[in-house]
Amino acid sequence: VLTRNSRTDETNSLSSRVEIAQAASADVFVSIHANSARSGGANGFEAYWYEPQSGALAQAITAAVLESTGRGKGKTGYSSFGVIRQTDMPSVLLELGYLSNASDSAFFIQPGAIDKYAAGIVDGIVSYFAQ
Repeated sequence: VLTRNSRTDETNSLSSRVEIAQAASADVFVSIHANSARSGGANGFEAYWYEPQSGALAQAITAAVLESTGRGKGKTGYSSFGVIRQTDMPSVLLELGYLSNASDSAFFIQPGAIDKYAAGIVDGIVSYFAQ
C-alpha cells in the first residue's frame, strides 16, 4: 500500500500514514526518504527502528540495499520518529542517502539507481520474513 504515489507536493500527514498502514493490517511498515544535512560529508544509507522487533527488519533491509546498490556505507539504529513509533507492526524509516552529499546525489540520478534501491528493500523484506 502506497501512502503517496505521485511526484506532486501532495502528502499525507504522519498520523494518516500510520492510520493507512494500520487499516491495511500491514505486515511491515517501511517509510522511504532521501536525507540532507548541512555538512556535505554526511552520506550513506540509514535504516531506523523504534521497537526492538523492528531491528531485525532494519538490518535485513540495510544488508540487501547495500548489496543491490553496491554502496559501501550503511547504518542501522534506534530512533523515535513518529511513523515508526506509532505503528503496531515492525516498522522502519529508511534514508536512502544524502542529497547534500555529492557522491550520494550523483548515484541517485544514475539510470536504474532507484530500481536498485527498490530491489534491495524488497529483498530485505523477503529475507526478514524468511528468518
